[in-house]
Amino acid sequence: MKISLRKANAIQTSINDLIKKTEIETTIKLNEFQDPDTMVQEGNVAFLLALSRKEALYSALYEIRKAVSRANAQQSVDQILGDIAYFDKLIALYSDLASKKVRDNMDVVKGRLSKIRNAKEDHHSYLYGRHSEVETGVLEKQDIDVFAHKAADFRRQKQLLQDRLLEINVRTEIHLDDLTEGTLQSTGLL
Repeated sequence: MKISLRKANAIQTSINDLIKKTEIETTIKLNEFQDPDTMVQEGNVAFLLALSRKEALYSALYEIRKAVSRANAQQSVDQILGDIAYFDKLIALYSDLASKKVRDNMDVVKGRLSKIRNAKEDHHSYLYGRHSEVETGVLEKQDIDVFAHKAADFRRQKQLLQDRLLEINVRTEIHLDDLTEGTLQSTGLL
């Protein structure tokens, strides 16, 4: 049986959920009205069934993972994911830079600095460092616009890669062996 990478991902999630829900009981509780030999034997049978089921689920999960890994390698998915991560970092960098403060008019900055220099000595203000500095951005409006444009361009490039990845996940199929297929069918996952 063949399934797409997208379906394989959904099945892996379902298998992991089922594995978590599958309890393997190694003890039983008995009361005075029960036959201990029968109850221990039934507990042992239930234990072996749960163990066998969990083992089969692990086997199916890792067979699917290996098949997905081989298919991803053939389609260079790891390189695409690396490029997407790279674009994520560039988008964050340039989006942050695009949100920075624009440089104030230099005449205003010089005027504020001159006012500080010429102010009467106010020991209280200078004692706490107030009004002794002027803060301004170092970037001009056109710099901010360039950064915003770059961030948008990187978003487009990232989206193209994500679209390609989606196409690969839908188009690429893996083959499930008979044992894995049987396990998935018996658990209701296929």
